Amino acid sequence: MRVQRKVLSKLSRRGVVRLLGENRVITLMDTLDEMLREFYEPKTAEKVVKNGIKLIFKVGLLYRENKLTDEQLRLLSDIERDFQRLALTIQSFRKVQFSYNRVFMLASIDAIHRSILNIVEQTLSEKSVKRVANVFDHFSDGEFLDLVFTSTAPVHTELVHRFAEELDHLLHTGSSEDSRGDDDTENSTP
Repeated sequence: MRVQRKVLSKLSRRGVVRLLGENRVITLMDTLDEMLREFYEPKTAEKVVKNGIKLIFKVGLLYRENKLTDEQLRLLSDIERDFQRLALTIQSFRKVQFSYNRVFMLASIDAIHRSILNIVEQTLSEKSVKRVANVFDHFSDGEFLDLVFTSTAPVHTELVHRFAEELDHLLHTGSSEDSRGDDDTENSTP
């Protein structure tokens, strides 16, 4: 068990994720890191991103190994749906000036948080539960969200634009795993 944890810890580091992951996801995570660094200390931002990567990796591993119950799979489906809605909302905030709604964002983030926490509490360690808390405590900080979505500073505008573009691309093409199939035509994008 200890060896397994050490391997998972090593595999979940950003450098390894770069080797295994899709470039768009990596770019999205890097942009997210930059956004966090605008509001939080660099070490804090790095820890939040690292914890997020570990959680994605571990839950993804549970999914691929068929270790989730039907209820957990339903929750995972709800998370995907809620995340897509959140991504579309972020797109809207970027495209329509003065459309940012802090209350809506916090409610959307909270719904995703509760679903992920439900899965993690049942399947992973207490340390992973703390990782969930760490990630969502930072992303549900109203002041952070206000800075990201209402600041007119060029650096914030550019970061939100890049983040929204990466989200948009992922929404329209899916991740590299989603586009895998036996038929090569599934891998092409319009």
